[in-house]
Amino acid sequence: MNLKEIAEKFPLGSIVTNKKDRWGIILGHRETVPGMARVRIAWAIDPHDTFEYDKATSPEDIEPFGEIEAVKVLIDFAGRLLQGEATLCCGEEDKLKEAIAICEGAFGI
Repeated sequence: MNLKEIAEKFPLGSIVTNKKDRWGIILGHRETVPGMARVRIAWAIDPHDTFEYDKATSPEDIEPFGEIEAVKVLIDFAGRLLQGEATLCCGEEDKLKEAIAICEGAFGI
């Protein structure tokens, strides 16, 4: 990922998680070599909100906190719309089905 892509996916101040179920706050972004960027994160290390600074985390090792859960909620809501709990205008049903398929594919749900 380049610097622009990282800044869009992980805005400053956003919360992220890693594979070890730790959470942290994005403090900054930096380019290490042309075309490669790293993320600076303050990781929470205990329940009393003590933080540990990490200046070179790879964007492949983290993900935005709550992103997948939010997508699951949206897919569930869209599915209930398709089951007839709401009236959809002409053509909206196909668009909704397509949006659900895209989200499910993108997030592996």
